[in-house]
Amino acid sequence: MESVGQQLREARLEHGLTLEHISARTRIPMKTLRAIECDDFAQFASRFFYKSFARHFGAAVGLDSGALRDAIQAAAEAMPEPL
Repeated sequence: MESVGQQLREARLEHGLTLEHISARTRIPMKTLRAIECDDFAQFASRFFYKSFARHFGAAVGLDSGALRDAIQAAAEAMPEPL
């Protein structure tokens, strides 16, 4: 099964969108979008921020589905707690 980041990246590329387009559309910084695509959870202050940004990213690339929401929730639960 593909990670959340892989799913979002593939959907973005299928739609011919760049991270710049997604950033402009969602107002999510490009650094954060890159971290989501790379499944770099260390870049997020909390699970809440990861889930929120990943859901907005998903909606921007047309993946606002229950399956994606479940995958985002599972990924967030697997994240280490911030210090």
